[in-house]
Amino acid sequence: MDLDELKQAWQQPGADDIKPITPDFSFLKDRSYGPLAVLKRQYNKKLILLLVFLFVWIYDYIRYPDRLNNPLIWVLTIAIVLSIIYAALFLFVMDKMQNGSGLPVKENIEKNTALLRRYYRWARISKLIILSLLFILIELMMAFHIKPYITYWNTVFVGFRIIAYAMVFVLSYVMSRFIYQARFEKHLSYLENLLKQLN
Repeated sequence: MDLDELKQAWQQPGADDIKPITPDFSFLKDRSYGPLAVLKRQYNKKLILLLVFLFVWIYDYIRYPDRLNNPLIWVLTIAIVLSIIYAALFLFVMDKMQNGSGLPVKENIEKNTALLRRYYRWARISKLIILSLLFILIELMMAFHIKPYITYWNTVFVGFRIIAYAMVFVLSYVMSRFIYQARFEKHLSYLENLLKQLN
């Protein structure tokens, strides 16, 4: 072995010299930094806004009780309440993930990211169901002349109305997918990529 080969062998680390890189998950407990902190801030703001909106909504009912006779108002109220429930569920799961729940780091993240994804999927499906119910109610109210209904919308050809409903439905679906990827999925994917370093 000549001098150049000796230098090359010295520069290449052996198996004993390579230390595994352990990802630092301390940011999970951090209330101001990391993917969980960002998600919690988003959903805290959302929950506060929804609660304020619900308060104004209820106050409006008290001032104008006749509006309770409108079926559309009831569907919109259900939508607001469901949004509050889902936002509270997301925050509850994120708190569990930050506190650890007495689980190993890997199991804690795997279990709770799966829960977050499931709840978000339920929330998206619920929104699309509510949207469909609104479309059906609008048509039924016009068909049976249940007031208050949108008078001018009744004059539009039914085929165009169906196309408009379909376009709004598809747009809502696409927007929910975009928001999911931009504001939710990227944070969960970051956690899962860190988990792969534990394997």
